[in-house]
Amino acid sequence: MSTTNILDKPTLAIIGLGYVGLPLAVAFSEQYSVIGYDINASRIEALQKGIDNTLEVSADAILQSKGLQFTNTLKEYYTELFKPEFLQNGDLQIPFQSIY
Repeated sequence: MSTTNILDKPTLAIIGLGYVGLPLAVAFSEQYSVIGYDINASRIEALQKGIDNTLEVSADAILQSKGLQFTNTLKEYYTELFKPEFLQNGDLQIPFQSIY
């Protein structure tokens, strides 16, 4: 029987995809699965097309980030450890904006 440490290959949840969060999400996605959350739906739509209006990350870098998913959906809050329900697979959360 093999055991796996959750931190061997965690899914990261980065909350806030501005000039700090987006570059981190892209960089982390080179090694990890990353869920990138931003409250702004139009920001998420633009990022899914590779458009970063902060000009911090190139379209190529965004579109080539295979381990990166973008979302702006918050269904209901997962009470344990301040996790929104949609981020329940995020083993490590890195918040860069308030989601309250």
